[in-house]
Amino acid sequence: MPSESQLNANRSNAKKSTGPKTNVGKSIASSNAMKHGATSKQLISPTEYSAYQTFLSALQKAYPNKNPLVAMQLERIAKIKIQLDRIQSTIDATFTMGQQEENVDAKLMELLDMDEALKNKAKSIASSEADILETASHDRLNIASELAKINIEELKTHQDFLNIAPKLCQYLFKMSHKCASPIKDVIDFYAEEEVKNDNSSNRMLAFILSAGRGALLFDSEISLEEAIQKVPVDKLRKAARLYSLEFQRLANTHYKITSFNRLREIPLLPIELNLDTLDKLYRYQSTLQRQLSNCIGELLVLSKA
Repeated sequence: MPSESQLNANRSNAKKSTGPKTNVGKSIASSNAMKHGATSKQLISPTEYSAYQTFLSALQKAYPNKNPLVAMQLERIAKIKIQLDRIQSTIDATFTMGQQEENVDAKLMELLDMDEALKNKAKSIASSEADILETASHDRLNIASELAKINIEELKTHQDFLNIAPKLCQYLFKMSHKCASPIKDVIDFYAEEEVKNDNSSNRMLAFILSAGRGALLFDSEISLEEAIQKVPVDKLRKAARLYSLEFQRLANTHYKITSFNRLREIPLLPIELNLDTLDKLYRYQSTLQRQLSNCIGELLVLSKA
């Protein structure tokens, strides 16, 4: 049995070994058990913090509202989005561990399921020939923002579109003149592919050539209202549904390009490739996706209040 003096000595030593006292020391200690940081609820790097601030600023511009609950939801959405980016990058890195092939870029593009247009953009951005912001179309983002506040299925007449979705009508009218084809042809032959895939000049030229027969029906003197009146309402709704997905398309493009650049430039994280690791990562990803969906739903409700 230890003596009283030994017990007193143990108590004294214990008081000196209770962990770090400073904020810096506590921060370091909190990361001691972190193997890859994928499931951390905190922002774990300056890059993540910068991405969080950028995305939060974009959300705040899209949803200007003095309601503190809205502000809180925007912060939650931005933080979960960064966590999702991280977990997906970790999953990607897990699959690319140990990869020794010479053409790593091609393998990463295949892993990220990039189409040819996106591959070209990623290469241009990686070589500093282009900027990632060039992947965004401000016109289409404005349209998507307008349509996010509208129940598209309730647009029943041409006048509904002109009054409630004027940005969409103006954009279709502008594209009609740019392609020298009626708006209905722009929707049928061009709008869907433009929104889903690419808006390159080559695609534009291909459309003009393929839709050239429609140029005979094009009237450059027609007014916006008259041009919209000539388009069947169901085609206008089709265009509205497609352009309403612009935020989703841009987010997907942004994610794939940033993930590509991150994985090709940063050393792969030391994660053991096994089914248990992947299962945990996928489960956590699903949880975050549910949280994000719930947060967006709550934000939309609060925004309408």
